Amino acid sequence: MRSRTSNRQRGFTLGETLTALAVAGIGLTLAVPGLQSFSRGNSRALAVNQLVGTMHLARSEAVMRNARVAVCASAGGERCDGHSWSDGWIAFLDSDGNLERSAAEVLVDRVPAPGMVLVSAQFATGFSYAADGHASDASGDIHAGEFAFCEAGADNAARVVILRASGLPTLAARGRDGAVVRCPTGPEA
Repeated sequence: MRSRTSNRQRGFTLGETLTALAVAGIGLTLAVPGLQSFSRGNSRALAVNQLVGTMHLARSEAVMRNARVAVCASAGGERCDGHSWSDGWIAFLDSDGNLERSAAEVLVDRVPAPGMVLVSAQFATGFSYAADGHASDASGDIHAGEFAFCEAGADNAARVVILRASGLPTLAARGRDGAVVRCPTGPEA
C-alpha cells in the first residue's frame, strides 16, 4: 500500500499570526510598567543602601581612629564641591574639622551620583561623626536629621533615612516628625 502524500503546505495563517501578535502586544503592555516600577524601586534601594553604607563606614572609622570623619556632597569625588546630595558624596578623615577635604585628609569612601533626587534640610551638604560616633551638623552641634530619596520629577512619597544624633541611621517611610515626606517637584527635582 501506498501512503497518501498531501500537497497541502503547513504553517500559520495570517489570521493566526495577527492574533498571536495581538496577544503578545497586550501582554507586553501589561508587563512593561511593572518592570519599570521594579527597576525604579531597585534604583532607590541601591541609593539608600549606598548612603547607609557610607554612614556606617564613616561612623566606624571615626570610632576606630578616634577622629572626626566627615561626609559631604561631592560632584567630583575628591572635594566637598557638590551642591546637593544628588551629586554624589565622599567620606574623609576631617582632621581640621572644617567639613572641607584638603589634599592631606584621607578619603574613606566615594559614591557617585545616585541617579535620583536626594535632599536633607538638616544636613544641606554635609555632616560629620565625632570620635564617640555621634553625628553633628556643619557647626559641630550634635544633631539628628533626615535624607529623602525621590524619583526625579515624581510627586510621590519619599523613602527616608533618618540619621539619629547617636549616629545610627534608620530607614523609614515617614520623617522624624511622623509626617509623610513628599518629593520635591520644582527645579531641584
